[in-house]
Amino acid sequence: MLRQLPSGRTISVRAADGREEIEIRSAGGEMEVRIALTPQGPVLQLRGARLEIDSTDTVAVNCRSFEVKAADGVKIQAAGDIEVSGAGEMRMKTSGQTFIDGDYVNLNCRERTGYHDDPANTPPSLPGPGVAKPVEGAAGTCECGDGH
Repeated sequence: MLRQLPSGRTISVRAADGREEIEIRSAGGEMEVRIALTPQGPVLQLRGARLEIDSTDTVAVNCRSFEVKAADGVKIQAAGDIEVSGAGEMRMKTSGQTFIDGDYVNLNCRERTGYHDDPANTPPSLPGPGVAKPVEGAAGTCECGDGH
């Protein structure tokens, strides 16, 4: 089924080969919106000059993998806190300079449970062969008395 809109756009509805599809095309024939109802679930495709989401509450994205590719730049702004966390590594790479500007910049300052340097996970270290113990009252920390 194909319908033409006053703007010149067309809306088509198709059903074939286990797929049901609703599609809106521009007056020039370019696909702008496609909703495909597949056996694996719905697939939504949007193409256009601009995409806006305006919500008075939470916008949540839950997925297996999330990718953002921007030709010019990415900005994230919040009136409140921003938190980034992950179970794996975090890598940042830039061909330009990196700036971190804050009232205070703290590194490794939060709860350390589960990290490799967590004292609960570190067995007590014992001096090995050839390792001198500091002598109380010596000028330095070395047994030799040379003050080093």
